[in-house]
Amino acid sequence: MIMCNGFTEKNAYKVQMKISTIRFEPDFKAGLMDKYDCYYRGREYGPQSYLCDDYDENWVHLAVDDAYLVRCDYYAGHVEYYGVYTLEAIRESLSGSGRYQIFNCSCLVPECGGWDEDGTIVSHTAAFIDWELPEKQVKYRFNKEQYKSALRDLDKSLELISAYDSWTQAPGNSNDPLLWAISTNQNDMLRALLVGDDIASISEHDPEKFGPFESYAAHAKEVGNVEAFELISEKL
Repeated sequence: MIMCNGFTEKNAYKVQMKISTIRFEPDFKAGLMDKYDCYYRGREYGPQSYLCDDYDENWVHLAVDDAYLVRCDYYAGHVEYYGVYTLEAIRESLSGSGRYQIFNCSCLVPECGGWDEDGTIVSHTAAFIDWELPEKQVKYRFNKEQYKSALRDLDKSLELISAYDSWTQAPGNSNDPLLWAISTNQNDMLRALLVGDDIASISEHDPEKFGPFESYAAHAKEVGNVEAFELISEKL
C-alpha cells in the first residue's frame, strides 16, 4: 500500500490510492531572520523559487500527510527524498493536467537528485489532483479543494512577511524583525521568534546586529504592547 511518507512498493500503481493531505508550513523565524540577514549584509532579497526545509533562506516546508516530503540535508539521517520543491510549479499545477517540475535537486539538475527531467505527472479530475512520480514509483491523490485551500493558507502566511518588508521601508523604521513584531502587535509572530534562545544568543554575541535584549522590553512598554512586554520579560 502507499505509505503516508511517500515510499511505495513496486506494485503500488495497482493499489487504489488513498486521499492524502498537502500542507505548507512556513518557518517564520527562519524566514524573517533570513530576510534580516540579507538586509544587514546590504544585499537585496530576491524571491525564492526553490524552497526546502534545511536551507535557512528556504523556509517553507512541504508536508504530505503531516510528513515532510523532501529534505535537502544529507546529514539529517533517514529521509524519504532528497531535493527541493518549486512553489511556483505547484501553483501552476492548478491550471490543469500536464507535467510540472515540482521536484528538483538542490543543484537544479533534476537527474542529479533522482528526479525525472520531464517533471511530475499531474492529472486533474472533477474532485481530485493526482501526482505521479515515475522515478519514485509513487502516486499521491489530493482533494482539489483541500489543495487550493492549502495554497490560500500559505498566501495568508506570506502576507505577514510582506508586511514586514513594507514596515522596514517606512522612514525611521529598522530592519529588526523583533522591533517590527512588537511595534505592529504581531505577537504570534513575536512568540515564534522567541522560541528557544537564538535571539538572545545573537544579541549577546553580535551587539552590532541586535541591541541589548532589555531594550526590546523597553520598546514594548513604550508602544503599549503589554503582551509583548510580558513575552520578552520571560526571556530576561
